Amino acid sequence: MDAQDIYDITIIGAGPTGLFGAFYAGMRRLKTKVIEALPEPGGQLGVLYPEKIIYDVPGYPEIQADELVRQQMKQISRFPITFCFEETVEQFEQTESGLVIQTDKATHHSRSLVITSGIGAFAPTKLRVKGAKRLRDMG
Repeated sequence: MDAQDIYDITIIGAGPTGLFGAFYAGMRRLKTKVIEALPEPGGQLGVLYPEKIIYDVPGYPEIQADELVRQQMKQISRFPITFCFEETVEQFEQTESGLVIQTDKATHHSRSLVITSGIGAFAPTKLRVKGAKRLRDMG
């Protein structure tokens, strides 16, 4: 393993908290990687509730969830953050050379790990009534 392959910090989760962590790490010039199970940043807010108004973000009396995610991505775009989307962390372990993080797609190496996964990758609850399977995926 090459020293270039080791990140200073790896963040699991690209929701608002993970994105802020990536920004903070970038400000400190840390080599940063974000691993996210979903196909895009934003977490639950970005995927399930993009039009929801958020009232508890410092500096914004109110902001729509998708706009918050856009602004956070714009804010961190000045830093060379590595994003790994559609990867699920399966396990991690401490070794003599640092942390080894295993996902369903790759092995990652890091000096530190921050978990901001919230509820993690989620799936909609399926309706459990007679005949529901027949109607699934029909809109």
